[in-house]
Amino acid sequence: MNHDTKKLKGIIIHPWSTKRIYNVNHIRKIVIDRYPRTIVSDFTIELKCIEDNDSSRVWQVIKTSPVIKNIDEKDRSLQLLKTLEQFTYPLSVRVDSCGNFIELVNHSEWVETWRVKAKKLAQEEYDTDGNTDIFQQFYEILLNEQKFLDNKNREPFWKLLFLNFKIAVPLDAQFDNKESFTWDLMQLGTKHLKGKVSGFVADWKFVQHFKCKELLDKEIIEKAVDIYGLKPVHDMYAPLIEFEIDTVTEEGTRKLISKKAVLDLIIEDQLNYKEEISIVFNNEIA
Repeated sequence: MNHDTKKLKGIIIHPWSTKRIYNVNHIRKIVIDRYPRTIVSDFTIELKCIEDNDSSRVWQVIKTSPVIKNIDEKDRSLQLLKTLEQFTYPLSVRVDSCGNFIELVNHSEWVETWRVKAKKLAQEEYDTDGNTDIFQQFYEILLNEQKFLDNKNREPFWKLLFLNFKIAVPLDAQFDNKESFTWDLMQLGTKHLKGKVSGFVADWKFVQHFKCKELLDKEIIEKAVDIYGLKPVHDMYAPLIEFEIDTVTEEGTRKLISKKAVLDLIIEDQLNYKEEISIVFNNEIA
């Protein structure tokens, strides 16, 4: 390896032309007045870089249908939504060097492929008025490219998968930089997070760690009180959000080995919302 090239120009994950398979685990735990509810989702993705230039990259993503625990599997509407979402794959998305969505590639053709699959499903299994509304609403979201990308940007898995921090230091040096980004908190809205990114090289791996600890915005607290039926929050300086992200890539190739995000939101002793997402390279399949 030529050590003169060991600088990251604002890009962490390096493109590769062969697909790589990752296991994804997403856990959400909400505790309201000491009564917990946990939702666990497991799935795999195939990830492949099909275009690379100085300012953007195109990634093709194929996602298996998720196995969601603690959700009523007999709910026909839920099953329909899962199937319609599965029909959106494979999809190709262009992102900038920080992981922000730019566009869906071949948007019109992609929507038409989905429409054909959905029409066949509707005729065979879901030919009712109520389900027709679900099909139409989903279709309208897909037609609006920006709305679809905005929805994906609010999904923690998608946000974590492409999120990159700009680092411009030699890889053999330790560093820490200040970074910020937005994260969606389910029904509570979006939170702008500011923290520190530190990193180092060890055992042929490049390791990054992001950490922040902030007060919750007043608007988020008010939404939590309204949605979850909490008592009024008297100490507005007490509710906190803590967030950490660990990213591990191969030192030379920049190929992603794993990413993990852990979020912890606390409002006094009334609400504790925890979220944990991990994306791990499956070297057994690869």
